[in-house]
Amino acid sequence: MPLPPGARLGSYEILAVLGAGGMGEVYRARDTRLNRRVAVKALHASVAGDAERIARFEREAQLLAVLNHPNIAAIHGLEESAGSTYLILEFIDGRTLADVLSDGAIRPADATSIARQIADALVAAHDKGIIHRDLKPGNVMITSDGVVKVLDFGLGKSIEHEPGPDRPNSPTVTLAATQQGVILGTAGYMSPEQAKGRAADKRSDVWAFGCVLFEMLTGRRAFEGEDVTDTIAAIIRGEPDWKALPPSTPPALRALVERCLVKDRAQRLADMSVVRYVLTEPHTGAVGGPSIAPRARAGGPSWTATALIALAAALVTAAAMGWWRSGAGAAAVGAIARTAIVLPEGDVIASSNLMPVAMSPDGAAVVYPGLRGGKIQLFRRALAESTPVAIEGTEAAAMPFFSPDGQWVAFFADGKLKKVALSGAGLQVVTDGVPDARGGTWARDDVIYFAPTNVSGILKVPAAGGAATPLSTPDRTKGEISHRWPHAVSEGSRVVFTIWTGPGADERVLVVQTVATGERHVLVAGGDGARFAAGHLFYGRQDTLYAVPWDPSTTGFGGAVPRAMPDFARQENEGAPAYAVARNGTLAFVQGGPRRYAHRIVWVDRAGRTEPLPIPERNYEAVALAPDGRRAVLQIMEGLAGL
Repeated sequence: MPLPPGARLGSYEILAVLGAGGMGEVYRARDTRLNRRVAVKALHASVAGDAERIARFEREAQLLAVLNHPNIAAIHGLEESAGSTYLILEFIDGRTLADVLSDGAIRPADATSIARQIADALVAAHDKGIIHRDLKPGNVMITSDGVVKVLDFGLGKSIEHEPGPDRPNSPTVTLAATQQGVILGTAGYMSPEQAKGRAADKRSDVWAFGCVLFEMLTGRRAFEGEDVTDTIAAIIRGEPDWKALPPSTPPALRALVERCLVKDRAQRLADMSVVRYVLTEPHTGAVGGPSIAPRARAGGPSWTATALIALAAALVTAAAMGWWRSGAGAAAVGAIARTAIVLPEGDVIASSNLMPVAMSPDGAAVVYPGLRGGKIQLFRRALAESTPVAIEGTEAAAMPFFSPDGQWVAFFADGKLKKVALSGAGLQVVTDGVPDARGGTWARDDVIYFAPTNVSGILKVPAAGGAATPLSTPDRTKGEISHRWPHAVSEGSRVVFTIWTGPGADERVLVVQTVATGERHVLVAGGDGARFAAGHLFYGRQDTLYAVPWDPSTTGFGGAVPRAMPDFARQENEGAPAYAVARNGTLAFVQGGPRRYAHRIVWVDRAGRTEPLPIPERNYEAVALAPDGRRAVLQIMEGLAGL
């Protein structure tokens, strides 16, 4: 039954009704213990005894408890009273995006700001393995301070029927069960695959995001119809009115909307972290040249291969001089200048999860292993130029790193450590016996430190060539599997490296070791892939790159607080962040990276036609088909990603 003002649920006092939907009512309430406003969500009395509705209600609570993010409405708890269950939620004082859009289109700069915050929320959810499935303007709140909060993850893990008339942001069209043939989502915002009753994934949220962004820019929905059936037909067969996008829309923003609304999800933008990156770039919020651009289309949007590659694996540089400054024991963030290095059409970055990018000490050029025409080799790209240049003699190269003077690049290939001048001259084998390297560094005293395998310690060798000798050896009694990703500091008298004990983030430890004495100290528990530049130690942890003021002659940070660099995408498998940093603090990193161990299972018939099976991408190791051809057994490898 409805809760009247003054009613109590434990320590919560009901103040007023905020609204009602197809599933229940939402009330404004006061937490009498903490003296704060909260929102209370209750099931309709007509469905309060429905086991499936209650299960979804409790599942929403569990999902929200996992999603701790400033752009996702938080949950404070669950309360039960008189046999009913209530969600206690963060109270958000503001308007829904649907209410804002009732006033008309939003100018591109404001739409970009809102879209960026929605993207942040979805990236956080996707990182937890949760997809929203019902993103729409009615599920987005905007506070008076301009903070965006994404609401209602109730469809995140459940499917059910929502009866009711076709309203502007409704109905949510779902049926109970998670089988094929079920329609899940909100009419007007559901993806083509959802409209066809197929399983939703992260790309379905990308589609809904595109619908919301289109509506913000135009003031009208991307797909409309007189009823639900017409709307679904428009989603499956029709196209948005692209001419409705205002002329003031920045080309990059227009291109982003088009790429989100590609019907074939295999061709759609695959990840919200890529969307977030595009929205972060300065050219997205103001009229200017795009880093991605659509080409002429016939009946729908089309994209150049160059644009897709640039989004999926773009090198992004941030001119960071003055970006990280110490003060009162903490780093302060200054202005960041950005630019995107767009790879030539057909090129991709190779081995993007194994430290693929090197930056010259002066910050003027980057080197990376690129795949072109089926051949992997190193490419040098000066930031002042527009075209990367292949470096001869570097076939099958991986994990490059510069000499201290910036004239040479060392790399691993064919089981050897090699070096070559930037011009391609003077190719030399420094040492062999390097079958599966895990990083190297060239110290100022002309000694190279490197990890020859994924289960070894750190070795050192003269840059002129010779036999390698040990710097460190893993202590198996302590569970150490390998030492990797070395980086020389203090003119080469000390080396920072990662001690690796397993695939988890907490099974990596950053240490600094004195070369002459072997004395070693722990710097960061859980850190990985360290680099020192501009008075700061950079290191990665999970999906974040950190920087902290550090004096390499010390064994700690003196109370300084590490600060996170925004918008750094997770690197799969090794965990080592794919970045490089010059002495002046100029930073280059690979935006995102392929999921090296995520595979899709497809069915291939005798005619050669393929059809993906409706199961999630996982680390499938083997498939065995039953004799009747109707069943299969899949082997899934877990927990071995770093081996």
